[in-house]
Amino acid sequence: PEAGRQDSLPVMDTTDHTPNMIYEYLETMPEFPGGTMALYEFINTNLQYPEAAKKKKIEGNVYAKFVVTEDGSIINIAILRDIGGGCGEEVVRILSTMPKWKPGMQNGKPAAVFYKLPIKFTLSD
Repeated sequence: PEAGRQDSLPVMDTTDHTPNMIYEYLETMPEFPGGTMALYEFINTNLQYPEAAKKKKIEGNVYAKFVVTEDGSIINIAILRDIGGGCGEEVVRILSTMPKWKPGMQNGKPAAVFYKLPIKFTLSD
């Protein structure tokens, strides 16, 4: 290799929890412990329908985006589409209490990836 040439691969600084490279898609996407059904069970069990949303009869999907890091932690939670009444804030609360996921893999190594998730709010009669 030429002198002074730097490798183009990103380096993960272990002192910082923020990954240097976050993928949009991985060869193997991350997985909630127990799989997709367990993820929705976790959400349904922990979801607290906001009172303001109940009073205004607000229903619909809140779309969230977050990063699943190399160690399975959830960081950088953002709401892409909110329906109001405190539903977006409730989604952020639930996502921030999730256990670590099984990390995604790229080229045989754990890698950070963006993950999008719709969460449905439906009032029961």
